[in-house]
Amino acid sequence: MNFIAIAGVITVRILYSYYFQKQPTPITFLSREDVIQFFRKDPDHYFDSFNDINLRGFGYDDKQTMIDDACRSARSFSQKEQDYITKKCIEADQFLTQFNDVPYFPSKKVAKIKWNFAKTFGRLYEKGFPHTRLSIIFLTDRFVFHKDLVQLLVHEKIHLFSRLYPVDMRRWMDKNGYTLYKKISDYPLAKLNPDNDGMVYLDKNEKELVLQFNSPFPLSFDDINCSISGTSEVDCSSKEHPNEVLAYKIDSYVAKYLEHFHS
Repeated sequence: MNFIAIAGVITVRILYSYYFQKQPTPITFLSREDVIQFFRKDPDHYFDSFNDINLRGFGYDDKQTMIDDACRSARSFSQKEQDYITKKCIEADQFLTQFNDVPYFPSKKVAKIKWNFAKTFGRLYEKGFPHTRLSIIFLTDRFVFHKDLVQLLVHEKIHLFSRLYPVDMRRWMDKNGYTLYKKISDYPLAKLNPDNDGMVYLDKNEKELVLQFNSPFPLSFDDINCSISGTSEVDCSSKEHPNEVLAYKIDSYVAKYLEHFHS
């Protein structure tokens, strides 16, 4: 093979590598019909896991009414919303690709996780808060154009990582002193969270990490054994599941990264 031919092969390989490295992680936007079907089938058994206490906390007397409300909240993404989210997904993946400040967190592996989005409207479903189920990130209309969407996306993608790569997540927990303790079903008052793995852990001080309703008849979604706002916020965070701890830890670095990215 002569020099020109060799140079041509090398050039093609370089261009091929450059092109595919620059491509964003694939993004799928579920339609309204897809979201309704997901809610009806409940493939991760999230709705099925609700006991009477959690139903009351979410304002329901029965599971079917809760599912019906979730279906009514389902929406499709507009093209404008898809374009904006796609742009922010690219920024989130760029952050994850270069991030290496947290030991035992495989950020580059997380960056390669495929994005799947479902949209809901209002506060009927999960009180309108972003979360994940299976490999899907759920967003409501009020978060689609949120000023901190990149940080939010990083947070939710870390929840996907926790679910899709349990061995890697277990390694991070082991290195940070978390010990598997009991099932969440052993705590009737425990508040369900779709981003968690259904287990309760002890931290390095052997403290149980579980958020629970204050009574079997909670007055609201927030009637738990710490406040999600105000002066008790620290107490609340100290009881969070390791999945949430890791997500908040990583997303706290995003703002500083974006300042540099846009400078």
